Amino acid sequence: MTSDLFPDCRQDSPRLAWMKRHGVEVVELPVKQDGQYPFCAGTASVMYAFGYGDTEDDALADFAKRNGIPLWNEEQYAKEHK
Repeated sequence: MTSDLFPDCRQDSPRLAWMKRHGVEVVELPVKQDGQYPFCAGTASVMYAFGYGDTEDDALADFAKRNGIPLWNEEQYAKEHK
């Protein structure tokens, strides 16, 4: 998968590479009632908790937090301080 904005890009963005490594997908949920989030992030595996948020990034951050996975911009820090 490449960026539609940069079709000549030969490398995934850090966010997209992270999503592929962890098998995470984000979907926009059908219209919900008040108090429910429009985006959900998760994997096909039942061993991970889903993440929810107002935006795709919020849902990814919630997914990572619930599952103890460093985000793409936190991985290097997590490796250095392990």
